[in-house]
Amino acid sequence: GAGKTTLLRTLLTDPPSNLEVGVILNTGLGPDELLLAVARDLQVETPQGALRQVVVAAIEEKLMATFSAGKSTVIFIDEAQHLSDESLELLRMLSNIETESDKLVQIALFGQVELKERLGRPELRQLRSRVAVHRHLEPLSAQETANYVRHRLAQAGSTNPVLFESAALTALHR
Repeated sequence: GAGKTTLLRTLLTDPPSNLEVGVILNTGLGPDELLLAVARDLQVETPQGALRQVVVAAIEEKLMATFSAGKSTVIFIDEAQHLSDESLELLRMLSNIETESDKLVQIALFGQVELKERLGRPELRQLRSRVAVHRHLEPLSAQETANYVRHRLAQAGSTNPVLFESAALTALHR
């Protein structure tokens, strides 16, 4: 596709030591399952069958402890375009967890163009107002595509830099 998951994996390769990271890859979850997945990924223990408020309180406690230890917390969510409106609202609620001067969690959503379109809807206005940075990955140029193919071939052990003719690279780019 567009390289979102590759970008996410690259970010996760060697995170800074002062960063606590949660990663949600399964976005086909309902809001309560998503909340439990966030808790699990942040290594927050929650009682079986706990109410949403109890899970949120446990996550908030973990975020405060992490912040007090001088660390930041980020939650990466891949394929975010599949999240329900209720799940997106839950993430907005989590983004409200803060001290008087600092946010305790950053949430990075990785998604297809549909996510941008959904965030443009009036009912998600509050979440959209929380978006601090928005980036759209543009398609690779023909030259970037050729360079990428050569790079991946080299990574796979190829010693032939001209394994594909230019017509094949053009077709691949198209």
